[in-house]
Amino acid sequence: MRTALATEVHRSDSTSKLISSPSRSLTPDLPETEDEAAWLGAEDAVPGFLSPKTKLGWLPQRSVTVAFSCLAFFAPFLWGAWPMWPVQCALSLLSDYVHTGQDSWWHVADRLLARSLSVFMICTSLVSLGLWCTVALIAGSFSFYGISVRAMWRQDYTTYVWAHTMWHLAAGASNSVIMASVCDASLSAQCRPRAWLFGYVSCRCLSWRPPGEDLATSSTFEF
Repeated sequence: MRTALATEVHRSDSTSKLISSPSRSLTPDLPETEDEAAWLGAEDAVPGFLSPKTKLGWLPQRSVTVAFSCLAFFAPFLWGAWPMWPVQCALSLLSDYVHTGQDSWWHVADRLLARSLSVFMICTSLVSLGLWCTVALIAGSFSFYGISVRAMWRQDYTTYVWAHTMWHLAAGASNSVIMASVCDASLSAQCRPRAWLFGYVSCRCLSWRPPGEDLATSSTFEF
């Protein structure tokens, strides 16, 4: 009798444990794999926009390829000597190579200037190149940036390196196209259009008027 009672108690205890410990199939929000766990925790791992904390503490090493790609931000400077391009080039190198994988305020400086320049250049492109060309330039550049961020969350070093490298190169090329379409101080009446490479590459001034024309009555010059 005691044996039967003990067996019944054991069964009851086992049943209660099964009920109190639901299976994985009943909790679909639990990660099934390590990759899913990394994805679910990625949002918490990414620091704030103004935080100096790094997102790349998992990197096994610095990438020389990424370092050289930072120089692509100097390319737009060749078309229009805006001092922000060399500054962006330096900040990118400091953030993505010198202090990569480390907490640093250089990351914040790089983010702030990069985003400010992106907004400004998109607006400039809309005025000088039009909507569809601007959309194409944005898609070509930021697609690589998206792949880079995804690789960062997944801690995929190889994909991160080539995607971030392509992001730098594509952004440098896109900004060069925009800078080549407008001249320095393109909105100023003192701006003058210029041409390079035997006239195959030129920039235009959005407010330029032919010499001798009355500034009060003339219309904006167009190529």
